[in-house]
Amino acid sequence: MNTNVECPRCGQWLAVDAAGPKRIACPRCLGEVIIHDAPQPVVPLDYATTAGDVNGELRRDLSAAIWGIAAFAGLALIALLGFKYQAQIHLRDAYIVGWVAFATGLIALGVLMSHFQRRQAAATGLPFQLRTRGERAASILVLGVAGVAFALVSIVAAAIAVFVLLILTCGGALKGI
Repeated sequence: MNTNVECPRCGQWLAVDAAGPKRIACPRCLGEVIIHDAPQPVVPLDYATTAGDVNGELRRDLSAAIWGIAAFAGLALIALLGFKYQAQIHLRDAYIVGWVAFATGLIALGVLMSHFQRRQAAATGLPFQLRTRGERAASILVLGVAGVAFALVSIVAAAIAVFVLLILTCGGALKGI
């Protein structure tokens, strides 16, 4: 049997099953909606316990985003400097740090823009999805792996550029012979 309940936070009317859970999260504002006709308790959704604290969840998302950006920068820097010293390449560390800082700035811009779009959606009452703890941890891991991948792509691109320059230089020298 369906019943209609009003979200106390945003006023949205929801059609719910009266025999379902006693508490649900409003799909519009994620506020807690209590259904008084429910006969038995049901385990709530993961985010229902924090539905009233959307700003707290967004702060945790921002913290995870910052940790992910740091993971990207740290792992990219470690990988590039490690390769430099392993291959005994004579290049100033400042160039590598500058390249990693540039890439980290681009990554940070994308990650933070995504976060602030979700924050804006929450502020204006538009639907958006909060991230679970596992999704936050996965995003940090993915950004860390992306940092290592960035380092590898940078090394391959530099090797290709050196090879092309070598061929162009030697090709020009051979024409003079």
